[in-house]
Amino acid sequence: MGITVDPDKSGYSFENCGDVFESKIELDEHVEAAHGITPEERSREKDGESRGE
Repeated sequence: MGITVDPDKSGYSFENCGDVFESKIELDEHVEAAHGITPEERSREKDGESRGE
């Protein structure tokens, strides 16, 4: 699970659903509302991935 920046689509997308948003704030709001994942939870998961967990 992660966030990608797609220069062709000029926005931020969430890998789980592929939706693209104009700002990271809109993306964070969508992920929390639609997927139940808070920015803090995503941050913790990303930290774990970077440490190889």
